[in-house]
Amino acid sequence: MIDNLILVRHGESEANANRILAGRLPYPLTKSGRKQARHLAQMLKYVKISEIYSSPVKRAYDTAAAVGKLKGIKVKINEAFTETDVGAHQGEPLPLPAKKWKMNNPGYGEQFSDLQKRTIPAIERIIKKGRGNAMVVSHGDPLMALVYHFIGFKPPRSHRFSMYPQYAAITIVSFKLGRPRLLVFNYSGMVYKQLLYA
Repeated sequence: MIDNLILVRHGESEANANRILAGRLPYPLTKSGRKQARHLAQMLKYVKISEIYSSPVKRAYDTAAAVGKLKGIKVKINEAFTETDVGAHQGEPLPLPAKKWKMNNPGYGEQFSDLQKRTIPAIERIIKKGRGNAMVVSHGDPLMALVYHFIGFKPPRSHRFSMYPQYAAITIVSFKLGRPRLLVFNYSGMVYKQLLYA
């Protein structure tokens, strides 16, 4: 069994910057997103990581690759951690904040329960068969599906995410006691710097 699971959202993409619902389209990281990925790699420079897994979507893979390059670890693609299927909305402008996506938006090709059905079995295999610290780079919605699973939270159908990972932010779940413990959520030195010194 692994000791710790490091969950990371990708850096800012061109779709994020332009408020586009990217879905699984291969939008690249912005200049800021590439900087976030490099900062992430530096934050993890002295952390022992045994394996790095990534969504196949470009923005996630490129974020994972920045860490893999620094640490000399080959990134493994895992389809289970891909972005949410947003159906016909892929590539469209994001809705206004008042109409922000709910976990069970009927217009999407995947619901929150679908995210958990595909991500949980994959993460359980990594937890069971791995050693040391494993890292997964994915997207906000799949990551929250995993976090909610680990903390045992079952949201109502109308629930909107009040917790959400920032770009290239770290969430750590420990398994050293044999059961999941959320040690860190959404940590990024860059995020805190922006909040404190903006």
